[in-house]
Amino acid sequence: MAAIEATQVWVTGGAAAAGLAAILWALRVTRGERRASSDWQARARRVETALSSSEAVFSSYPGVVIVWEPDAAADPTGGWGDPKLYGSPLALSSIFQFGDASDRQSPAARILDGLADLEARKIGGEDSTLRHELGPLRQAGMPFSLLILGRGGRFIEADGRVAGGAVVLWLMDSGIKGLEESNLR
Repeated sequence: MAAIEATQVWVTGGAAAAGLAAILWALRVTRGERRASSDWQARARRVETALSSSEAVFSSYPGVVIVWEPDAAADPTGGWGDPKLYGSPLALSSIFQFGDASDRQSPAARILDGLADLEARKIGGEDSTLRHELGPLRQAGMPFSLLILGRGGRFIEADGRVAGGAVVLWLMDSGIKGLEESNLR
C-alpha cells in the first residue's frame, strides 16, 4: 500500500510540476505580447490626449473651424461631405444664423449652405463665392482668402487651407472679432 501511495504522490507531484512548468512557459512566451499591448495602450492614451488638445485649440478659436478629414476632402458628388465643426459658442451662434434657411441635418452643411453663394471678394478684389473657392480647395488643395458680404452689413472672413492632409475652412464674423477685440482693451 505504501508503494501505491508513494507512486500516487510522485505522479501527482509530477503533474503539478508539469502544470507549473506549463504556466511559467506560457508567461514567458506571452511576455512580449503583453508588453506590446501595454505599449499600444500607452500610445493610444497619448494620441487621445493630443487629439483632445487639438480639439480644445479649435474650440478656443474666436471663429468657426470646419474640417474635412483627408479621406473625405474631395467629395466626388459635389456635396459638402461630412466635415467636423469647431468653434467658440459665441462664434457658432453668430455663424449659425446664416444657415437658418437650410434644411440639412448637419450643422456644418447648414452653415456652408447659408454662406456658399453670398457675394464675396478675394484679397485682390475679384468677385467670387465660397462655393466657387471650396471646390478647388477640396479637390486640389488651392488655398484662398475671402471676405463674404453678409446680411446687415456683416462681413465674414473665410480662409481655406490644407493642414496635414485635412482641408480646413476658418470663418470669422467681423462682429464677433470686434467684440473679442473690444474685450481686450
